[in-house]
Amino acid sequence: SVTGFETRRDDTPNYFKQYLFKMYEIFLNEDIENNIMNLYSECLRDINKVNVEDLIIKLKLSRDIDLYENFPIHVRALKNSDLKIKRGENVNMIYVKDKREVIHYDQTVRQNFIIDYDKYMLNFFINKVKLLNEDYYEKLMLKYKNKNNRSLLEYIKN
Repeated sequence: SVTGFETRRDDTPNYFKQYLFKMYEIFLNEDIENNIMNLYSECLRDINKVNVEDLIIKLKLSRDIDLYENFPIHVRALKNSDLKIKRGENVNMIYVKDKREVIHYDQTVRQNFIIDYDKYMLNFFINKVKLLNEDYYEKLMLKYKNKNNRSLLEYIKN
């Protein structure tokens, strides 16, 4: 694999790394339009079966939480979870479907949340296609914003 690509980054959830690698292969080798749409459908179909640990976005807490003047997304995730970690440790951020939007996930603590799969698909699949090809990004966005404005999971179930 190539350093600098999303498949190597710690802030890309493990679940999406496999699909990003396949995406790169498609753009380099194959019939792009059919294969990218099929890959999108496969990713969307399987995302709700994945363990939450494979959706974690790891971002390092570079200073004590009280020293942040602005609150970047990973700091908000930590604050939204009412959990404490030390400077230098990773915030295990996940997208959730409620007013918090993001939380720090700790498997040892009981937390109530519903994963926002739509946000994951948009940020880690559709927006990555945009980096590779604007035309296919537009086609995926049309699929994403389908005529009934259903959520992605509703769309794939029907």
